[in-house]
Amino acid sequence: MKIAICSLSECKYSIIANSISETKYILIYDFIENKVIEKITNNFLNSPSSEIFCAQLLISKGISAVVCQNFEDNAKKLFDAANIQVIEDIQNMMV
Repeated sequence: MKIAICSLSECKYSIIANSISETKYILIYDFIENKVIEKITNNFLNSPSSEIFCAQLLISKGISAVVCQNFEDNAKKLFDAANIQVIEDIQNMMV
């Protein structure tokens, strides 16, 4: 099972991002291997549709769930269509 975590930095103990469109880094954690298997820099950060680009990228990575404090409606719709669980409303949590 792979989970994507929307983060403000790529280092250990990073704070979870406020929204997927404000995410600086995406950490993909594999629960079978029990480790972060990929760190992705969000190159879409300044794009008007960054939440859509990020959602499409994560869907292509074969994740089962994505964690962020908040998600825009367009991203939620894409994740829902891909059967990816959205975990949100997480406040002041560090990964």
